[in-house]
Amino acid sequence: MEQQVIKSFLVLTPIHLFATKLVMLNLKLILKFFLIFIFPFKINAAIRSIPSKTLSASPEESPAVSDMLHGRIKIKEDNNLFFSPFDISGTLKIANSKDEISETLKRLSTNDEIYGIGEIDTTQNSVVFSTIERISLRRLLGIWWSDTGIINFESFTRVVLYPDKDEEIPTIECPDIQREKIVFQYSLVPGSNNSEWVMFLSNCSRTYYTTIELNGNFGIVKIYGSSTGKVLRVVYLQRNLPQSKF
Repeated sequence: MEQQVIKSFLVLTPIHLFATKLVMLNLKLILKFFLIFIFPFKINAAIRSIPSKTLSASPEESPAVSDMLHGRIKIKEDNNLFFSPFDISGTLKIANSKDEISETLKRLSTNDEIYGIGEIDTTQNSVVFSTIERISLRRLLGIWWSDTGIINFESFTRVVLYPDKDEEIPTIECPDIQREKIVFQYSLVPGSNNSEWVMFLSNCSRTYYTTIELNGNFGIVKIYGSSTGKVLRVVYLQRNLPQSKF
């Protein structure tokens, strides 16, 4: 019995070897076919499925981003203007040139603030403003003397008038208007010329359309009528206490 098993093994072994070689040959052919035809197709398909952003490595293909921006102005020694957004780290060079917005920007000083729509170019580390919605002038902050009383620009949005005793105060029910002081919220926008800024003054009573012109320690505020558009009053500002106040 044992000899028959050994004999059968010897007889079957060549057949098994031949079958094994045939299987190995087929596996090689299948693997070769996969590497030549199937594998490259899978790789290309996978590459095509990757979003184009991750493939756009060249800076030229990176689009500029337009957004509402709020930040501070910085002026370098070479008089170039730079912008530091509050919500984005870093400083961007302002690339506006030969337009009304660029003339407005040139009137600003270091640490003035602007709020407007700008297009950031990350490849050039620059920004171009298409509109300016609001500005804030640091040189306007603080106390000014006027013929109507003391005016204190407490912040970029709040101004308080301490009227003279001879100044006529409206007799209306408004917590912003008192005998001792009148509180306004204000905002500044670029004007129609290069010497004035448009200033909107508002409280619980009404909103006033005014313009303000600053020249060093002096300023001029013009108050316009809402219906006629004519100048109703001119208020002259100065930083130092007027001699007539002594």
